[in-house]
Amino acid sequence: MRFPKNLKSGFTSILVCLFLSQSLTAQEVKTYSWFDEAVGVTNTSLYNGVQYVEQHRNINENHKFFLSRDFILGTLYYDGQPYFSQLLKYNVFDEVLIVNSKESLFQLINNKVDGFELGGHKFINVRSGSHSRVQGFYEVLFENEQILVLKEHSRYMNELKDRKFVHYEFKPQNKDYEIKYNNEYYEISSRRDVMKIFSGLKKEIRDIYSSERALRRSNPDEFMISLFKEISQLIQKQNIEI
Repeated sequence: MRFPKNLKSGFTSILVCLFLSQSLTAQEVKTYSWFDEAVGVTNTSLYNGVQYVEQHRNINENHKFFLSRDFILGTLYYDGQPYFSQLLKYNVFDEVLIVNSKESLFQLINNKVDGFELGGHKFINVRSGSHSRVQGFYEVLFENEQILVLKEHSRYMNELKDRKFVHYEFKPQNKDYEIKYNNEYYEISSRRDVMKIFSGLKKEIRDIYSSERALRRSNPDEFMISLFKEISQLIQKQNIEI
């Protein structure tokens, strides 16, 4: 079954917006999976990409993939088409998303990937312009109508040698967070950065950093989520009072 191009385009735009803004209900997933099946997943561009070939031998747990070296069932928006329950793996080091078909492994074309979800973690492909430092795949930590909080995942590589082989290990590399506020991207690496953006909330931001010091050290991601939830509530309160 083939859908008219304009209908498919409009339907897909709705799906992408839903994916980026909220979690899907079971009924929505069932409905959209029907759409995938009707279009014919194996006949789409998803399985016509470049074959993936691993370039680095890795023999320990310090691998280059997000969450696991194994494939995980996930959701994908690719080339204007939603795909559900796909076996996916995100190569963080090379910034490549891989799909596992029955025949082979395919490396997806990055600029055709709108977003994906793995293990409950949602990623979007930021295309903010050729002169912006914020580009590529970012995990969405928090989002509402005012603020989008993003985290970039990265790995650095070590080359290890023994008598017979060369192999590699990949370890997480610290990355600053990014937020989108008033249609501008900002890098967040310290309290000062946050106070510079939200200059009218300096006292409140200091209080948050002070009261949640333990969380900031033990779980920086959760701290960033909590921080910007509170900032959003403060902004909303200010707007109501005005």
